[in-house]
Amino acid sequence: MSESETQSPSADKEKSLPRDLIRHSGLHSPKPGPGYHRAKLCEHGNSFLRHRALASKVITDVLVIDFGSQAADLSETLALALKLAGARLLQLDSRELGHTVAPSPRGTYPTVVIYDNVPGGAGHVLELLRDSESWVKLAADVLHGSERHHATCETACMDCILSAEVFNDTEISKLQRKRAYEFLMKRPNTIVTNYYDFAPCPPSPKPSQSDRKLKLT
Repeated sequence: MSESETQSPSADKEKSLPRDLIRHSGLHSPKPGPGYHRAKLCEHGNSFLRHRALASKVITDVLVIDFGSQAADLSETLALALKLAGARLLQLDSRELGHTVAPSPRGTYPTVVIYDNVPGGAGHVLELLRDSESWVKLAADVLHGSERHHATCETACMDCILSAEVFNDTEISKLQRKRAYEFLMKRPNTIVTNYYDFAPCPPSPKPSQSDRKLKLT
């Protein structure tokens, strides 16, 4: 058996790491300086975390739009079109709005969720809700594009709703541009009649001085 065949998976991972990362200092180790020849190396040299998704919880403004169960398979397309149309209507960078799908409060089918992609919210979705008729019309225009585009694009392309922000293959495979456009044209005032007014989240209580002292002890 050759030497390469006897190496552990950790050794293989270590070989693929940059040299500086392999011998990195521990997080809580003192920096090199007078009296220190070298900072203490990380104690877990063979423990490598790869492809880990880090996240945080934020409070923001969210709009849930229920198009009904008949549009369940169009929710991803409608969410993306409404996000792009909303950014265009408010003259925003499209990254200032977020979109996703979530189970409907009325059932298990997915619904469209548009939210302010800013911690604390910026009031964008509220502005869009107030001008929902123009918003839906512009979303339909985004989906339609030119007559030539509408005749040739079935699901999605870079001329309508695809962009560098849409990179998830699973999401792309669910896009149905032409059917979503036809659905919006049949129900242009859906957002006006079907929306949920959720009560705002109460602000988190600030810790008292005594609570802060207890955390430090």
